Amino acid sequence: MKVFTSPLDGAFWINDFKISSDTRDIRTQMLRIFELDEVPAECKIQVTADARYSLWVNGQFVNHGPARGFVESLPFDQLEITPYLVKGRNSIALLQYRPGGSNYSYIFSGIHGVLLHGIIGTVDIDQLAVQGP
Repeated sequence: MKVFTSPLDGAFWINDFKISSDTRDIRTQMLRIFELDEVPAECKIQVTADARYSLWVNGQFVNHGPARGFVESLPFDQLEITPYLVKGRNSIALLQYRPGGSNYSYIFSGIHGVLLHGIIGTVDIDQLAVQGP
């Protein structure tokens, strides 16, 4: 795992905008499903979240993250996910956690979500539709 502090070009916040006025202790589940004609030799994706995420590929746990940072320059993780991919139907599942209030390890900014970026074979995961939990 490598930690960076530069922005993710082309990525956008994946977010559940159906949040009540109570923004404390929020967990959001996200799922992206895609097809691969063949498994690529190498596949790196980048991911970050406000404030924490857990990531699974095809039901196998991959990583928790990101490293602690400020929303203006969140560090992100670059993950090699090739060992988790299969020919045919694949899935990337994320669980995002946000405390919703400032504490010793988190400064509340009013925004939240996950950034997921990368090309998997010929699939641009930035362009995949987010599927409900």
